[in-house]
Amino acid sequence: MRVLITGMNGFAGSHLADLLIAETHWLLIGASRNASGERTSPRMSWWNLDLRDADAVKRLIKLERPDLVIHLAAQPYVPAAWDDPWATFEMNVRPQQNLFDALLASRLTPRILIASSVEVYGPPSDTGDLPFRETRPTMPVSPIWGEQGRQEAMALQYRRSHGLDVVVARPFNPHRPAPNHELSGQSIRPTDRRRLRRDCASRCCGLGT
Repeated sequence: MRVLITGMNGFAGSHLADLLIAETHWLLIGASRNASGERTSPRMSWWNLDLRDADAVKRLIKLERPDLVIHLAAQPYVPAAWDDPWATFEMNVRPQQNLFDALLASRLTPRILIASSVEVYGPPSDTGDLPFRETRPTMPVSPIWGEQGRQEAMALQYRRSHGLDVVVARPFNPHRPAPNHELSGQSIRPTDRRRLRRDCASRCCGLGT
């Protein structure tokens, strides 16, 4: 299994790569504007490219021919999205368009996972809105969540019009082992991390425990 992970050197991508290296025999292909190559597994390779460059993305897909695409690369910071909404649109929407078009041009049909966010639902008006259900209308309250709604709409359109095997996930806020990242201000105890790792491998990825 050849897996392309955009943003593999980011917060979510690096943890996902660690999990897949530990739990599978898959070959991982990372793509990012600032791919560092610091992860040294022989089953990892890196492409340092700007996903907004359609020709570069076509070369990537043509040469690597992935069986699975996990699209995590994005501009994730809410304050930056308010400061420059158009740049966030370019960073978050255009790369996905380029990936879809490159896959169609190469006549490939991998499963594609698009990482959206529960924030596309907007804040609950009262406790009766909880838990959120997928039938709830999306009501994003910042540019970054609005762009993710556009990514979801694009995924649905390409699935219907071109038959791409696209899956959209709406995860809740991420947490990391130490509170040293802008995306999370909370830490997770080692025992909780081990339990979450087992649950994720078993329930989400079908990898067993």
